Amino acid sequence: MPMFTKRQLKILDLVVKNSNGVTGTAIADILNVSSRTVRNDISSINSMFKDKKVKINSSNKKGYFVDSDHVEYIKNIINLLENKNNDYVESDERILKIMGKVFFHGKQSFYDISDELYLSEQMVYKECNKLRKFLNENYGYNYIKISGDSIQNESSEEIIRQLFFKMLKDSVSSNKMTYKKELEYLLCENFIDEDFENLYKKIKSFFEVHKISVDDKSMDMIAGSIYICVARNNCGFTVSEKSPMRSSSIADLLIDKLENTGFNLTENDKGCLYDFLWCIKMPDSILDCEGISNTAFSIVNEFCTNVMEKYSFDLKESKDVINYLSVHIEYMLRRLDMGYELNNPMIDDIKKKYPLAYEIAMLIVHTIYKYKKKYPADDEISYVAVYIEYYLQMSNTKLKTVIINDNSMGVNNIIRNWLATNFSNQIEIVGNIHMHYLEKYMKDNEIDLIVSLREIPQNITTPSYVIENIPYKTDYDLLNSLIHKIKINHRYENITRRMFDKKFIKFYNNNESFEDVIKDMSLTLEKNKRIESAKKFSDDVIEREKIYPTAVGRYFAIPHPLATFAKQTTVSVAMLDKPVICDGREMKIIFLLAIENKIDDDVSTLFQFFKQIALDKKLFKSLLDVKNKDEFMEKMIYISKNIQLQ
Repeated sequence: MPMFTKRQLKILDLVVKNSNGVTGTAIADILNVSSRTVRNDISSINSMFKDKKVKINSSNKKGYFVDSDHVEYIKNIINLLENKNNDYVESDERILKIMGKVFFHGKQSFYDISDELYLSEQMVYKECNKLRKFLNENYGYNYIKISGDSIQNESSEEIIRQLFFKMLKDSVSSNKMTYKKELEYLLCENFIDEDFENLYKKIKSFFEVHKISVDDKSMDMIAGSIYICVARNNCGFTVSEKSPMRSSSIADLLIDKLENTGFNLTENDKGCLYDFLWCIKMPDSILDCEGISNTAFSIVNEFCTNVMEKYSFDLKESKDVINYLSVHIEYMLRRLDMGYELNNPMIDDIKKKYPLAYEIAMLIVHTIYKYKKKYPADDEISYVAVYIEYYLQMSNTKLKTVIINDNSMGVNNIIRNWLATNFSNQIEIVGNIHMHYLEKYMKDNEIDLIVSLREIPQNITTPSYVIENIPYKTDYDLLNSLIHKIKINHRYENITRRMFDKKFIKFYNNNESFEDVIKDMSLTLEKNKRIESAKKFSDDVIEREKIYPTAVGRYFAIPHPLATFAKQTTVSVAMLDKPVICDGREMKIIFLLAIENKIDDDVSTLFQFFKQIALDKKLFKSLLDVKNKDEFMEKMIYISKNIQLQ
């Protein structure tokens, strides 16, 4: 039986239904192809009908038509093929079928392929070259050899499996065709649906028993990659040597479990299989379900800093965004290392619909190159843009902004339009009011920024920007800088609320030594389960202070240990009525830092905040004047919101 493409079947259907004939132009318009493509398809159809003495005729008057005594035969062919989808395939699917034959049955002649796929040998030759080009351009695979009238593969089993894994990953990611259908083609007749479903259930059960959450696409990739190994082993295609393996207790337990339940897996399979599983969102161990590397944390922190500096967006306002982004970057780096980068079928839509998010995401490219000496694929960057867009839509805290109206309505409109055009993602205009109404408005509403054409009264402490005339480039730069400073203050405030707690603020009224104060503060941290051992922690702090003193300015210090880490980052505060001696200086306030064992840009920002306090004598003195814990917290929040960046 001939094997037609879907388009060729449509052409046959159109010709049969138009008994008086249909022109090539009409067919081309309906199928949205060129007239030349229609002519070529009809030529191929007639070639496949040659033995049956059936053909599509053509004439200048009628166009394309078939003889009436052939109509019923062609209708039967169309109905039969449309009811048996597996009896014909599109060109992209044909090359996968050819690939499956070559990789499971070795060298294939064009004659044998043409006989099985109902194609001419000339068409088979074209399809084989298309396969070779496809593998080379998409996967850098250049082991397909075409010579004379045959095609064969010349690579090791490990390289074959890596190729299959990459194709599986693309199929699952793109959703162009079901990954099971692609596996069916790639594995030739060795794909058994019942066996695959049994494997899938075993893997699913394993994760449920160990209380591990794995998303659907990751599950499909895990099951598909393991089944590829099983199918290849069953056919005698085994990995000859045991290659170095990554440490992954989860993958180890899973493979051992499957092997013990009868699946054909060996120690030699684990090398390339572990490399692939390492790139999939699956925890590396049962105890550590995050597995985020310091490199990934560093890249995320630098990216957040760059975004803040260029766009005045503080991504760290959203804990969810940072968590999701950190996980994504970790696995992106793994994929970059192993050559399993993701394709994103939505990349064009993302670029069109979310251009700002994509532009922001591009800031991460050079940071990744700095650490990995490799550039991530555009598709990977577009996934980062999705997280940025989520932040912009859901989490970005825009500054509540009031515009002070001018006498001229035209000027007011110019200012509003200029702000909307240049700062719509950074500010939210909540009011347009006259200057004399400002103080009353501020009593009833919270605002972050005032934009005015007139000078603001000195008693107004809310940050403000005055546009002296029609706004120019310098106004954009200055206002953008002011917005950045306000955002930094907001970040100081968020960090203060996160890291300070009244439980860890204590007023000392007696003569104390620096060492005794540190030991007492450490006991409080241990009691509240912020650190493991008060003794180990305090000893480390005191030892570090002898070598690397942490005094900032004249009256306060920020001691912290060298190598002892906390369960949760916390700032403990000692307010000293009688100063203690540290580094030869009298300390009146001690900020003891307990820091988690991970890279956290907020800690660096905290140090910058302390530095700003040290530079402002008036603010520091106001901090010394507080009398209790509540006053201290109120004062710290006030300082974080109002400190002038220097």
